[in-house]
Amino acid sequence: RSSIGGSRDDVASRVLIHEGNFYLLGWTKSFGADGMDMFLAEFDSLGDLQWTRTYGRDGDEEPFAVTPISNNGFVLVGSTTSIGSGGEDVYFVETNHRGTLQAYESFGGTGNDIAHDVVEIPPTIDVEERYAVVGQSNGEAYILLLNADRELVREVFLTDLALASSLVVTLDLDLVIVG
Repeated sequence: RSSIGGSRDDVASRVLIHEGNFYLLGWTKSFGADGMDMFLAEFDSLGDLQWTRTYGRDGDEEPFAVTPISNNGFVLVGSTTSIGSGGEDVYFVETNHRGTLQAYESFGGTGNDIAHDVVEIPPTIDVEERYAVVGQSNGEAYILLLNADRELVREVFLTDLALASSLVVTLDLDLVIVG
């Protein structure tokens, strides 16, 4: 059994089981750059801590989802107040298989933009879009479609939903979104 945390607030919000290991996604004020930073921790099948990583800058980074990707790394999404256009912006973090930061991006306007979930569109499928991110922008649900270089390809607002909280990609490449 392992535990992680420090002398300040630390919260785990998601658990992912992948290739026999457990991954905890959450936020910490005990470690990282400053404020609230995202963290990802790996535990083996016996519950022994393998590694923990933090992602963030001088503001707050709050995680909402993590997914394994085809290069054996992970993508984390949530929100950031450290970088971007103002208010909260979507925070997109890509790591390698050991949780080491590979790249990050922010997306958003002057209001509040938050990502709630992300899926990778399999690279075996010949489309420009590689990632689909759902979230909320100033009270409206929306989808961000990103290419393999994490560049915005399309942004689609879902006027019938106030919130998009989860999504999956079907075998026919349809996105199923719940809010």
